[in-house]
Amino acid sequence: MELSTKQQEKQAAKAVRQLSTIKHMGLGKWMAQIGWRHVVGIVVVIYALFPIVYIISGSVNPGGTLTSGNRLFPGFTFDNYIALFTDPYRPFADWFKNTLYVSTVASLGSVFLSSLAAYAFSRMRFIGRRVGLLSLILFQMFPQILALVAIFGLLVEIGKVFPAIGNGTHIGLILVYLGGALGGNTYLMYGFFNTIPKELDEAAKIDGATHTQIFFGMILRLTAPILAVIFLLSFIAYSTWRAFENAYYFAEPLISPFYSPCLMSTCPEQATLFGWTPFGAWTIFGMAISPALFILIIPLGFRFTCYYYRKTYYRSFWQSPPACAVAEPHKKYTGETRFPLIFQNGHRYFFYLGLLLNVILTWDAILAFRNAEGAWGHISIGTLVLVANATLLWLYSLSCHSCRHAMGGRLKHFSKHPVRYKSWTIVSKLNVNHGKFAMISLFGVALTDLYVREVAVGTISNFYFF
Repeated sequence: MELSTKQQEKQAAKAVRQLSTIKHMGLGKWMAQIGWRHVVGIVVVIYALFPIVYIISGSVNPGGTLTSGNRLFPGFTFDNYIALFTDPYRPFADWFKNTLYVSTVASLGSVFLSSLAAYAFSRMRFIGRRVGLLSLILFQMFPQILALVAIFGLLVEIGKVFPAIGNGTHIGLILVYLGGALGGNTYLMYGFFNTIPKELDEAAKIDGATHTQIFFGMILRLTAPILAVIFLLSFIAYSTWRAFENAYYFAEPLISPFYSPCLMSTCPEQATLFGWTPFGAWTIFGMAISPALFILIIPLGFRFTCYYYRKTYYRSFWQSPPACAVAEPHKKYTGETRFPLIFQNGHRYFFYLGLLLNVILTWDAILAFRNAEGAWGHISIGTLVLVANATLLWLYSLSCHSCRHAMGGRLKHFSKHPVRYKSWTIVSKLNVNHGKFAMISLFGVALTDLYVREVAVGTISNFYFF
């Protein structure tokens, strides 16, 4: 720690000397040594931004094309955006929702299957292993367009036997994407698994661990930060798709947690909070605003500012820090005192708003003890799903560090506050498993929404036990 402090002092002194040198430097010398870099940087930024500006100019062009003029912004209109979301012959909103759904499922499936295959190639020795690795490289040399006709014919024939995965279905398209991505992803993850010391596997095998236990109990734990980030980003993609879908979120007596409470006048009366709808039927460019957008900002803000999620994406993207008891890799560290990380301090406020949502979701779970006709005293699979979701969210919220601070923070004498001390001890025990509750509850929310959606669509029925 002393060595690190000395290094920081040397770097600070060096920075002061450089600033002093710059102050006494003439314009010509400054341009020759430093200024030309700024000029090059500005030129590169302009070069990179020009295509974006050109696309925006074409999108608001009354002519509706990119080639109708040779200057930027010859006119300005939002008619193109309105037509994009209202033209029945070009249902862009449906295309966008389908893209989010297919890409999210295909990405998650590809990561999971590729990690399984990569672990087998990295850790196991079997006949055909070398040939399989070489085949993965060989197949990537051929563009997938070559297999287009064969894949189309294959899906047509499969659809005759299994229509759910045939041509023209989401599942069929997802399977095609999985097959195309597995080769490259497997080889990339194979290289990553090779960097993990095999001595860890050998030590686990001595203790009697199987390959399954090693993979799920050790290997995946070592890649936990990046996997957690992938899972969080996948959740954001799925929730965005569901928010813009703006449908299939209510099936009496079940309501999706993404839309509860439903606060717009377009919501079904049974999905509202005692009939309270403070927002009207708002639209942007002719597209109706989804009521989920008023709700999802709270749980997403709560999770993005959560200490556990901060740790995962700080380490994954910024390597800051790569592990505990490791020096900060950046030369300058300002913590969370400047933009944009200063917004992380809003976590406690998202926590309080999240508690309010938990109360509402608990009430939704209680309402799920009715049947479709509104009669009480019935339990269905949907009842269990909503109860489990509310329970997991309460565990995640009550194990939060902000909750622990609210219970026992700023107290000088626990003996004078026995109730808060008891609450603090309970929350402290939950806090140990806060990371687990964070991931499990995230999966539970997505699964609950998916179940309600499938019931509302009619794909499955909400089975009642009694």
